[in-house]
Amino acid sequence: GVSGVLAAGVDYGVLQLAMVAGLGPQLGRVPAIAAAMVFAWWMHRSFTFQTQARPGVGEFLAYCGIAAVGAAVNYGVYA
Repeated sequence: GVSGVLAAGVDYGVLQLAMVAGLGPQLGRVPAIAAAMVFAWWMHRSFTFQTQARPGVGEFLAYCGIAAVGAAVNYGVYA
């Protein structure tokens, strides 16, 4: 959906900035994936599910734990 496409755009943009900063494509993926993960969490929370409850650290960490599996596959395919 829209959240995923926008998160992919964040991923790409941060990767490009990281490469301009000299991190290279493999190391640049680390901040790119992290930024996309945080952005996707916020988008899903705010727009996909329209959650009214205050965000909590536990909720964020649970999301990141699950998303880390996808991020590991993403990084593995990229490398």
